[in-house]
Order: sequence, then C-alpha cells, then structure tokens
Amino acid sequence: MARQLKPGENTPLDQRVVRFAVSATAKLELSALVADRELRAISSNEYVYFNRPTTAGIRLTDAGIFLYLDEIRPDAAVVLCCASSESGRIVGAVRTGLLDPDGNPVAEFDVPMHGTEAALLCWEVYRRGDSWKVRALGQGYDGGLAQLLTEHGVEVAAP
Repeated sequence: MARQLKPGENTPLDQRVVRFAVSATAKLELSALVADRELRAISSNEYVYFNRPTTAGIRLTDAGIFLYLDEIRPDAAVVLCCASSESGRIVGAVRTGLLDPDGNPVAEFDVPMHGTEAALLCWEVYRRGDSWKVRALGQGYDGGLAQLLTEHGVEVAAP
C-alpha cells in the first residue's frame, strides 16, 4: 500500500527502481534535476527533460521518469522531480506519485496549489548513507521552470 505524504514528510525507498508520475487536470511536462547536498545542480547536463531524456540512472519516457537509484552518479545527493506547464499557470489539482516497476504506488502526494504556480518541485529523492529516501515537497514557482532551474543553479537561456 502506498504511503500518502504531506508537504515535508519523508519515507524510506525500499525499491531500487521507481517511476515519478503526475496526474493533473492539464498536461504537465516532467523533468528531473540531479543535485548536490545544497540542492544545486551538479551540472546542466544532469537535467532530464524532453530534449535530454536520459542521464546516469534517470530516463524520461511517455510513462514518466524512471529513477534507477543504483545507477545515479555517486557524487549526487539528490534528484529533484519537477512538473511544469508550457501554457502558463497550472490549473486544478495535481497528484504525484512514485511507483514501483510494476506500477504500484510506493508514495503519493497531493500537491497543495495556490493557483499561481507554473512549475512545481514535487519530490526530493535523496541519499541517506547507503539507502535512499523520498521527501514530499510541493514547492511552487510562479516564474515557471526557468525560475525553478535558476534557483537550483542551472543557467537558463533568455526566452
């Protein structure tokens, strides 16, 4: 049975492969950013999105973003799981989950929305010693994906 989390709650990940997925009223683009302990991008090449669908241990597919935890670079402390809207504000409810390889929910999270967000930081999947844990975040960014990425150390080209 999946653990239903609230903002700030965390839980261990026993699975070594999980899939990040989102269910929302509007179509959202998924992405993932590999970061250090300060939540700063390790490099711009460690950002997975539609134009760069893979990096070590992370793969974007039509079904979501797969995290192969044993294959993520050893100097990475965190993978930030993000969702954003290309059309502006995210309207309606957003439910996000981490699922096991068979599609069974491991952790779920209803993101609290304020109606002004254009991008969301949904999950923080992080190392704790030799294990992995997940924290529900729900951080919204009114400035969209560019603001989210810039705040985490990724240089974003001007629109």
